[in-house]
Amino acid sequence: MFRRTITIALLALHAAAQNPLPPAPPSPPAGVDPTQVPKGSVYPLPTAAPKETPFSQPFRTVQPKTSFELSKDWQQLLGDGHEMYRLWRESPSRGFDEHGRPTSAEKHYATLRERVSKQLDRQGGMLRAYRTDEVAAARRQTWAFLSLFVTPEQDAVDLLRYLPYEPDAGVRQAVIECSLPFLAAQARATEDGDASIAKHFVDAAPWIDLTRAPEARDRILGLTALTEIAKARRVAMRATLPYMKRWFPDLLRSKSELLRQKARDFVATLEPQASFPKDIEASVDYFERVYKQLFPPIRLNQGRCELHPSPELDALVEVGRAFLADASMTKRESAVVRTKLATFEKLGFRILRLPEGLDKVGFAVGDIITTLDGLGTTNAKDMLAELERGFAAGKRRFVVEWVDTKGVERVRTFEVMPQGADGG
Repeated sequence: MFRRTITIALLALHAAAQNPLPPAPPSPPAGVDPTQVPKGSVYPLPTAAPKETPFSQPFRTVQPKTSFELSKDWQQLLGDGHEMYRLWRESPSRGFDEHGRPTSAEKHYATLRERVSKQLDRQGGMLRAYRTDEVAAARRQTWAFLSLFVTPEQDAVDLLRYLPYEPDAGVRQAVIECSLPFLAAQARATEDGDASIAKHFVDAAPWIDLTRAPEARDRILGLTALTEIAKARRVAMRATLPYMKRWFPDLLRSKSELLRQKARDFVATLEPQASFPKDIEASVDYFERVYKQLFPPIRLNQGRCELHPSPELDALVEVGRAFLADASMTKRESAVVRTKLATFEKLGFRILRLPEGLDKVGFAVGDIITTLDGLGTTNAKDMLAELERGFAAGKRRFVVEWVDTKGVERVRTFEVMPQGADGG
């Protein structure tokens, strides 16, 4: 589920040559993509109004409008939860268990925890309503604390996404602080016997949103949560950075040293070989370089190639235009396609020479390009003319089929992404 003309390109290249980033190490399994809300989820993103793109509007909290009349059982549960939270806050032995849930050596706390845990089995839906809609801040705080004890654990993880939108700053920051160990533990959890498969779906979107909150403390907590998730799911969490690209330099320029450090820590978790300089503006420049390494303007992923607006893309377009216009670069030829069922020929044009840069989009010398958007093409100049007509008409996506040097037929979708699609 993640998208982003020539400015001072030579200076940027010079800077990169002076202080290059080391090659990235092999990536661990991605696990679950934390940026996507599961289809059919009963817990929609609170900030996403109909037809609104998340993060496109200023950060805002949820404003509760209901005062619930509770049944006797839920009144008892609320009372037990309030007492548990008080005991935990005041206990010198307070801590967290292996699942990240608050613990205390107080005997009464253990008794209350056992009692409320039984009542909270499969009550995530009801607790969500009480947690988000109740007008009384004290009640919301207790419901948020009790959310950590809901079972199954995925229901409890789902309830975490509402914490950043708590309207009372004191309540919001307190409950997030005591929920971070649970968030971290659940992000680390994997399916039994397969460490490459994440056990729980963890939604990073609310924590990304929190990094835009007005208060520095909220932004610190948002970055802390994202870092904890990234420690367990580094590859998947890289997909969150484009959403933050627009405001991340502001985090690195914050007056708060702690906030600046948390921003650097998050990027360093995504790219362990990154080493930020101490100077603030230098760290912003360094972030741009790390970002460009993680998210290059031309992104090739098997059957898809994303082309993001940039000086590099402008230069590549000119190279491609000259390549297709030069008759010495290509030759009309038939391609022999070999499959398990049959061998047949397709007309097209062979790439005789490939200018530097075009290999980034996945072609090689010897490849025979056969179709553009399903229509046969046997002449590079005709293909160039068709592409020019398409771009002039506003078309930004096209499909190319070709046969490689081994006789295998391949297809790739190329898409020119809109300006700003990558967080810039």
